[in-house]
Amino acid sequence: MRKKKEKIAGVSIHQRLAETLSTSGAFEEALPHYRKAVKEQFEANTIFGYGFTALQAGQHQTAIQQFEDLLSLDPEYYSVYLLLGQAYELDERLEEALETGIKGCKQDSYNKDLLFFTGKIALKLKDDSNAEKYLREALAVDTEFIEAAFVLNRLLLSQEDYNGALEILHQFQDIEDPRFILDEAKANNGIEKYEEALNAYHRAYIYFKEDQDFLKEYAYFLIEDGKRTEAIPIVMRLRELDPTNEEWQDMLVSLEE
Repeated sequence: MRKKKEKIAGVSIHQRLAETLSTSGAFEEALPHYRKAVKEQFEANTIFGYGFTALQAGQHQTAIQQFEDLLSLDPEYYSVYLLLGQAYELDERLEEALETGIKGCKQDSYNKDLLFFTGKIALKLKDDSNAEKYLREALAVDTEFIEAAFVLNRLLLSQEDYNGALEILHQFQDIEDPRFILDEAKANNGIEKYEEALNAYHRAYIYFKEDQDFLKEYAYFLIEDGKRTEAIPIVMRLRELDPTNEEWQDMLVSLEE
């Protein structure tokens, strides 16, 4: 019996099929072909394709195994660090995700997405020091990296580093992002610049008038600042959104007395 042809022009048929299927989004169908292709030739690009396809198919452990094998074969295959970190995160192995991110950042210190990912994982692990370090580095690589700035601001505000948050916001003063406006309100309130905070809360209301957490924060700010009359429509809005909440009714009665 003639042996079935396994290669065309020196390229594995399974590798070609795997790449074609993966490119078209048929990730599950591509995996058996990648499995065979890797057995035929244990080579970096094929292993990467197998790991990437497994990750897209939701097979996180298979992806992890392939990416780990690839880094053992070639530690300078930079693009795999972020994907391996993401696979670890999806598999709820956050410590390993952080370790991978840190290793990758040492190899590729200008990869803003990897820096950002590493900062966010550190934040999940309550490792504030590394979170701030890598978020700042991501922002240094791309000074217009809005998401990195926003996450960094969340951290700084949680640490009550209001001036630090305002420094970040100053870099984005020409960008009308609702999240930054709210951060500006919180930070100015924190350093007792109440007029600036009031102005920011007023601007933020346009974007967050359906958000009960924001409305509650805004209402209490107005009350504490002695602006009880201005707080009434905000509390009325809260009552409209949550009519069964007695806190808003009681607060409204108190304000109208």
